[in-house]
Amino acid sequence: MSFFRAIFVFLAGLAIALASLGFAAQASLNSGEQFTQDMNTALTDPAVNAEIKQSIQTEVTAAIQNSAQGGNVLGQLGATFGSDAIASQAAKVVDTEVFARAWSDWSSLLFQGLADYAYQRPNDNVSVKGNNIVVAVAPLLQPVVGSGVTAQLADSLVDPNQTVKITSEANLGAILTGVGHLVELRWALLAIGGGLALLVFLMGGRRLLWLALTLAWMALVVVALAGVVTFVQEQAGQNPQMPAMAQAITAALTQGWTLNLLLVGAGMGLLAVVLAIVASATRKRNVAA
Repeated sequence: MSFFRAIFVFLAGLAIALASLGFAAQASLNSGEQFTQDMNTALTDPAVNAEIKQSIQTEVTAAIQNSAQGGNVLGQLGATFGSDAIASQAAKVVDTEVFARAWSDWSSLLFQGLADYAYQRPNDNVSVKGNNIVVAVAPLLQPVVGSGVTAQLADSLVDPNQTVKITSEANLGAILTGVGHLVELRWALLAIGGGLALLVFLMGGRRLLWLALTLAWMALVVVALAGVVTFVQEQAGQNPQMPAMAQAITAALTQGWTLNLLLVGAGMGLLAVVLAIVASATRKRNVAA
């Protein structure tokens, strides 16, 4: 009997942990406000700021070089002032209020694309393929470029179909797909975990103690899962291509998961301690009687 009880405890902990992640992910994927706030904060990070500026310099330099043979306005500016000097000046736009507003809107667009991928909905602006996030960059650059130059020059600088690829060491495609399934199954997993915990409680004696052990195991697995999410956040920034950007996106997406899992784990752990104390007191009273 104890063997089957232990098996049920083990399975209940896994089911509740996965259900907790499903609920945590559902809460964050259904609202992009926190993601956008975290991305706005990330813009002030020197590492993220430097990567964005470098990316803009690269794109502007490429646009000038491609326009050199066409004789258009951008090509003429490149010939007069030099592509590097123009690209360097263009990168300074990152420090302006105009860019900050465009960045916030672009972050909302990015979040929607990630959420759509998790829920297997189509999205024209964002695609996720394994470790790579491919995002349309024109919605970020057009408001900024269009506010300071002529329409002709803006068209030369920003390709409407232009995208940026952000590579993460974490396989965000698999993570988002898995989390999307957990969101769909969260209530079923909760029912399975709760049902198994009820079986553990009803099987044999020392019920309060076994229930306390069940809750303690659930708390341990939930906290361990929060640790896995934190590890994924750290791993995201290990790739040499835009590591700060990749880590900022991953952290903004999963930070809420970690916090909610820790809260659930702490609550279960506290309840387990209370039940263990009650079980011990009850046993001593029964022995004394």
